[in-house]
Amino acid sequence: FGKLTKLNELFLNENCLSGTFPESLSELPRLELAVVQGNPDLRGSLNGFCNRTEKRDDRNLSQLVANCGGCPGGPSLVQCDCCVCCDVVTYDCCDKEGTRLWNYANIRLNAAGKLSSFDRPCLLNETLAHYLSHKDDLSWITDVKDQGVF
Repeated sequence: FGKLTKLNELFLNENCLSGTFPESLSELPRLELAVVQGNPDLRGSLNGFCNRTEKRDDRNLSQLVANCGGCPGGPSLVQCDCCVCCDVVTYDCCDKEGTRLWNYANIRLNAAGKLSSFDRPCLLNETLAHYLSHKDDLSWITDVKDQGVF
């Protein structure tokens, strides 16, 4: 990632990525928006984004969204002190104080005619169970694109 010095936005959400975040990710000097939630096997620390370094000025970064625990009680996959944290099971996303900001899931239909967020090979059993218990009323999902979040 370190050579992508002109990258402004990075969307890696819901791609079934696994492993740990490379340290070079936080060295992208012009990154303004990074969305990496929805990858239940992607772990590690994004705290490199939380402090200014000689390689990056954190004033450029307006939003960093990851699976770092979501609203209070959510499982924490990622350590991040400056992220909007999303729960990998419920898709609830909260600020550092635990205030629910939105619930994001991709409700567009994929090629198989199923909701994109809930038809992925890496989906946790708990996530699927949560969806199945709420699938008749999708009002719990916020369309964040209409609110100008992404």
